[in-house]
Amino acid sequence: MVVAKGKQLKAISQQKKYLCNKAEFATMHLKEHLIKEHHFTEADYDLSIKYMKMLELKPRDFFLEQGKISDKIGLVISGLLRSYTLNDDGEQITTSFYETSAFVISAKSLEEKTPAQENIVAVDNTQILTVNADDLPKLFAEVPKWHSISLSLLSYNNEKINQRAYDLQTLSAKERYLKLIEMSPEIIKKAALKDIASYIWASMQFR
Repeated sequence: MVVAKGKQLKAISQQKKYLCNKAEFATMHLKEHLIKEHHFTEADYDLSIKYMKMLELKPRDFFLEQGKISDKIGLVISGLLRSYTLNDDGEQITTSFYETSAFVISAKSLEEKTPAQENIVAVDNTQILTVNADDLPKLFAEVPKWHSISLSLLSYNNEKINQRAYDLQTLSAKERYLKLIEMSPEIIKKAALKDIASYIWASMQFR
């Protein structure tokens, strides 16, 4: 029993070390991306990172719960999140997935300080760089580049929503599924089939 407990503690220690190294690598990757793609300086990055916190979620942990007011935005560093609402029968209807590099936000709840209409939950072990809503004005003031980045990310999210609506109207369930396989293989790999089916508005018979 003592040996087994010792192995377990060693495994936990190694896992924590791995997560720490992974988080460090992720933030370094973000730094390189910001410098290369958005012309950040070292000073811009140093000013930015002081407002960011790494949030680690396990499967089924909530980033945001329906009915609560959103208090943060996030950038997915690794893992996968899913947003969903409940229909009149209490069934979960998947409205979106958030993959690596996705911008996670409940815009209406955050901006209007109203209860969120959806849940956002981790599908697997997920790391998210978050910024508290109260710190956003300070971040935008100190590093104005973030304002244009946030607008671009919101624009991309809106385009994604519009494209999904278009696909629902013009593609068959099988075509939507095949497109998801091509565009987002990580969703196919990690998400439950029932959640994928509700996202593309399909029965589970096509697979």
